[in-house]
Amino acid sequence: MIPVSLDQIAAVIPGTARNLPSGRVIERVCTDSRGVSPGALFVALKGDRTDGHQFLADAFRHGATCAVIAQDVVDVIPIDPAWPLIVTDSPLRSLQQLAKWYRARFMDRVLAITGSRGKTMVKEALGTLLARQGATTSPGSYNSQLGLPLAVLANEKEGTLTILEAGVSEPARWRCWRRSPSRTTAS
Repeated sequence: MIPVSLDQIAAVIPGTARNLPSGRVIERVCTDSRGVSPGALFVALKGDRTDGHQFLADAFRHGATCAVIAQDVVDVIPIDPAWPLIVTDSPLRSLQQLAKWYRARFMDRVLAITGSRGKTMVKEALGTLLARQGATTSPGSYNSQLGLPLAVLANEKEGTLTILEAGVSEPARWRCWRRSPSRTTAS
């Protein structure tokens, strides 16, 4: 991820900011507390088998700069009053909104591969062919409602061609990912 100020992230994510340290920079986004390190934004997601909110203390022990949590768990789980948090209706939708903003701000050209089969193979082949021109590709087969935003946020090169793969599970959700005409750099 291209470093972005926590203040900018808090302005993009719909929700309530609590105890955000001024002037801090986010260098990566994590959804697994085991991968958190200083400079990370931890996004607590509810899954089929586990709930990321159960691992908030672990994320902060590992050095998370801030965490995005769901409003409906605030009164249910133990929360240290000193933790920097962004409380939102849906951490997943907030992650998607952050990726949409990040894509518009830092990624000039995006080539998205979609279809029912062969997305990863085509993405990797195009990435190999275009590597000398500075093209980057998304990691693995990050093409889901969760994976695609993580792939966008993992991009570390501003202004290059980025090749992503996108599984289509909901019509029109990604249609709004057009690049905005004006671009400024992160502070």
